[in-house]
Amino acid sequence: ATVPNIVGGLAAFHPSVISSGVNGAVVAGGNAPAGPVSGGSAGDFHAVYDSDGTVGGGFGNKAGTDNGNPEDAPFATVAGGVFHFANNYAATVAGGGGNTAAGSQSAIGGGAANQAANTQATVGGGVNNRATGSRSTIGGGQNNFATNTHSAVAGGGWNTASGISSFIGGGGGDTFGGPWPNTAGGNWSAILGGWNNSA
Repeated sequence: ATVPNIVGGLAAFHPSVISSGVNGAVVAGGNAPAGPVSGGSAGDFHAVYDSDGTVGGGFGNKAGTDNGNPEDAPFATVAGGVFHFANNYAATVAGGGGNTAAGSQSAIGGGAANQAANTQATVGGGVNNRATGSRSTIGGGQNNFATNTHSAVAGGGWNTASGISSFIGGGGGDTFGGPWPNTAGGNWSAILGGWNNSA
């Protein structure tokens, strides 16, 4: 390789993978089973599939796309946590568990089972949130969806911002017999909070 790859971390169960043709990859450490992670399953390894990808630590994290092309998703980063995928150009997962940053320059700060699945989409944290619109944002909460360009959900639960530049501040949730979703379906619509509201 014209630029060296640097590989660290425990390889006792499954060695870290650097795909053929990748340059400038870094696996800094981790991959040591601890707590609920046994290290015995097929996906229990770090991997960098594209050039200039980075895995900082944690367990079972993957940077890049495993498609044989080492240049289609470069600069992807997983800082730590467990079982994350950063599989597009300059996509980033900072931590948590089971998150996927699938959009170009998308980012996930933490939480679990979150997806940032379009260009420059962002999920700050929470659980099972989906930012699927271009440049969409979810701050946190649970089961929230930002599905259109520039749409945003700040928090709460079971909320959907599906209009262009739509916004939901919070509310919704699944307490008191819910879920009680808020839906901002119109372009430039906004809901500040509460439950079972539609704009």
